[in-house]
Amino acid sequence: MTTTIVAFICLVVGYVLGWVCGAHLMSAKHQRLVDEVHGLISDVRTLKADAAKVQVWADANALEQHQLRAAADQATEGALKAARVVRTLKPTLRLIQTHNSHLLSCSSSDLI
Repeated sequence: MTTTIVAFICLVVGYVLGWVCGAHLMSAKHQRLVDEVHGLISDVRTLKADAAKVQVWADANALEQHQLRAAADQATEGALKAARVVRTLKPTLRLIQTHNSHLLSCSSSDLI
């Protein structure tokens, strides 16, 4: 009977020690997992902040691109107006040139 009691006590002590060691190992593993989860959450926050920065840059680039397009459209419109003015003035300039050359030819013949 004493041997049975001693065996039973040893068995109980073995189970208790096994449970304590197992709980300690599980606690370390659990802590490692908690640390990894905290690291992942920190990484997610960093990624969100970086994504927000990228979005701000993208919005600024879109605004700048819009402004550049508007400036290009305005420059094109100005160039078209200048081309129309030159087309309109060309015949007048030719007429003045012809008139001036006629005047020069008349005045040089008067000098002779």
